[in-house]
Amino acid sequence: MMHPLQGRQEAPVDLPLTDGAMPRAATFLLAPYMPLEVGDSISYDWYAPIPNVVATVTLTAFEGGRVETPAGVYEDTIRVELRGAQPFNDIYLSTDENREIVRIDIVGQNMYFQRVPEPAPAAQ
Repeated sequence: MMHPLQGRQEAPVDLPLTDGAMPRAATFLLAPYMPLEVGDSISYDWYAPIPNVVATVTLTAFEGGRVETPAGVYEDTIRVELRGAQPFNDIYLSTDENREIVRIDIVGQNMYFQRVPEPAPAAQ
């Protein structure tokens, strides 16, 4: 695992993993592809390497409303609440055919990640 300004670090996974447990990061990569519509909920176990824990997390979909980002304004979004392990997150997904992550909020902290514009094509 890499940590900014700390170089590469390794640590053994020294706890049992449940069948089907996913790495924590997979939730953020797969969120747009999960078949969640408003009112749907799904739970599963994930492994979080930094605290070295397995936890059951639940993702629940709600209407997200309007979200403004540097990449543009998304009038309708789906807000996926990620609960069950700290920190809680709210993942906002676009409702267009691409269903992209437009913002991720870290609940209870003044911190979030948001979509930025695609880079301009290189001049030929």
